Amino acid sequence: MNVMVGFFRSCIEWGCNFFRSQGRRQMLRFGDGVDSGRSKKIMLVGQPNVGKSSIFNALSRKYVDVSNYSGTTVSISRTKISIGGISGDLLDAPGIYDLHGRGSDDEMVTKKMLSEADLVINVVNALMLERDLRLTLQLLHMNIKTILVVNQMDEAEKRGFSVDAQKLSQFLGIPVIKTVAPKSLGTPELLTALVEAVSNDFSADSFSETELRRSDIDELVSQVTTKSIPESSEEKVFPDTVLLNPYFAWPIALLIFFLMFKFLGIYVAGDLVDYLSSFFGFTYEAAVSAALADCSPFIKRVLLGDFGILTMELKTLFVVLLPLVTAYNAAMSLLEDSGYLPRLSVLTDNFFSHLGLNGKAAIPILLGFGCSTMGIFSTRMLETKKDRTIATAIIGIAIPCAAQQGIIIALLSFTNSYEIWLVYIFVMLAVICVTGKVLDFFLSSKNSYLLMDIPPLRFPSLRNCVRKTVFRSVGFIRSMLFMFTITCLIMTVLNEFRVLYYIQNSMAPLIENMLNLPKDFANIFVMGMIRKDVAAASLLQMSGIGAQSALTNIQILTATVVISLFVPCINALVVIFKERGWREAVALWFASFFISIFVGWLLTISIA
Repeated sequence: MNVMVGFFRSCIEWGCNFFRSQGRRQMLRFGDGVDSGRSKKIMLVGQPNVGKSSIFNALSRKYVDVSNYSGTTVSISRTKISIGGISGDLLDAPGIYDLHGRGSDDEMVTKKMLSEADLVINVVNALMLERDLRLTLQLLHMNIKTILVVNQMDEAEKRGFSVDAQKLSQFLGIPVIKTVAPKSLGTPELLTALVEAVSNDFSADSFSETELRRSDIDELVSQVTTKSIPESSEEKVFPDTVLLNPYFAWPIALLIFFLMFKFLGIYVAGDLVDYLSSFFGFTYEAAVSAALADCSPFIKRVLLGDFGILTMELKTLFVVLLPLVTAYNAAMSLLEDSGYLPRLSVLTDNFFSHLGLNGKAAIPILLGFGCSTMGIFSTRMLETKKDRTIATAIIGIAIPCAAQQGIIIALLSFTNSYEIWLVYIFVMLAVICVTGKVLDFFLSSKNSYLLMDIPPLRFPSLRNCVRKTVFRSVGFIRSMLFMFTITCLIMTVLNEFRVLYYIQNSMAPLIENMLNLPKDFANIFVMGMIRKDVAAASLLQMSGIGAQSALTNIQILTATVVISLFVPCINALVVIFKERGWREAVALWFASFFISIFVGWLLTISIA
């Protein structure tokens, strides 16, 4: 057992080092994140959800994820910029509430980086100056050269607020710039202030944080702001008295997710994927087969066989997964930009409290539905180790990523049975609940409480939603292409040397007797060890895409549940190893393996 654990740990360390080196190469290729030597380090700092990432995008002309909820940025994003002929590193840090206490992991990352910053751009919310200026005063007390950016002025103006930037600048002794970051309003003025700050020395050495108490901050804000009108039109349409009221909020949430299911499951997974599959089968595959007619039999099997790079891989990636992932990303972008997700956190707080979490865990878990790796990484925003451990386990075991979801939706759609859908949803919810309850029992520390900002409701920005959808979808293809190719090559080699045949025979008692599935399902198990989404794609082929279905409705249900609960993908495992340590990574891998088999067996004997 010790030998197995040691081998497993070595594999994870190798994978972690490999992906880390790949990330460094990627950053060096584009000039991002390199050691800047004597170049200036300019750091964006502020409370969560004040618009730091939008300012980063406007200054760097690069794109990082921007959403209307706190916790979007969970690591340092950086790029090279040139200001007034002086090069510098621009860093976008996770949100931080206070410099004087221990908070979540992402706050600790920000505090550590502050000690290395030459210049800080402190971004504050124009609607929350009383709260945000406290952090500004702490930065000034550290004698860090600072520029204050008062962002979200459009939201302030909708509510009748105006801010006198000149008065605020005179009082604090630092430049103050008003911006609307998503529209790049105020960016030229900010660039001018940056040039002056980098070229000249200014500081607030004589400024002492103790000179201002909270009452003084309130007095200052009252002097530099004025208010004259009503709430925004978005809040009139969907007031929080409705969205945060359980009697209305749950039906609205269920309606939203039902519409997402109809959009993804019927129009995309059904109509669009069927159309693309027929085109791919009759046109593309015929053309590729004709072009490679003179190649050797082995090359044909590698490129065109059952696990062919030009057939299975490209068909799965571009015909099945890309439309589904793009549609999912588009739907989630609308929800994120509207500010609905934090309200969903409040709505689900009571449910998550029974699992040892609070409603804030809803955000990393929802992100896990897009990408397990991102969801696990986002658990940094949770305050306690217990919260991060439970949320990571739930994501790693029971949350299928967008690529899997697309295939799962397509698979279950073949059954044409709402009963199958209901059983699948019930089983997955049961696993989530049991996982949370068991870990809550063994991790005996007290539960944390929900404390988070509720951002203003907004009509989603079409421009940002499109950019976010394209950014995430292109990132998905980039991350998947290499792993899919490797998986297809491995499966072809295993098939060529009849290794799959021996694996099928050795696993036959487990697969045929316990799970009541065909012997060929062993191939899917082997793929799942490498990538769960590749395994799900192979299951999709077995179940009817491009061929007659080899599975009954009950077998599709069992196979889908087993694949959904199977071991985390390699990328997710590396992130778990990095974030939670090798013991939790190994434990989670074995737990998910045995849970998937056990739940599949229970389902088989229950239905039988």
